[in-house]
Amino acid sequence: TVQLITTAALTHLSDGSYQAAVTVVNKGTGDAQAVELTAATLGSVSGTTLPLTVGDIAPAGGNATITVNFPASAGASGAAAAEKYSGSYTSGTFGGSIRAQLP
Repeated sequence: TVQLITTAALTHLSDGSYQAAVTVVNKGTGDAQAVELTAATLGSVSGTTLPLTVGDIAPAGGNATITVNFPASAGASGAAAAEKYSGSYTSGTFGGSIRAQLP
């Protein structure tokens, strides 16, 4: 089986936009093949440059990290915002949300 979990670390860039280092971890026992991040939102705005190819992720803790950019309109520094990420792989889909405080 494949069990994909997403986490993200946000950075506030000097131009007011945000950048998320999104890590996809495979907690399952099977290889996750052709993993792709297909949607990402921060607050009510979508991330740029999607979809993003992640690649294959090995089982039992294998992981990959990709970068997603969000415009400044995602919110003011210090505000609470929901981050949502979803994607697909050869055998299915994955998704999750994270409650974040904008840096």
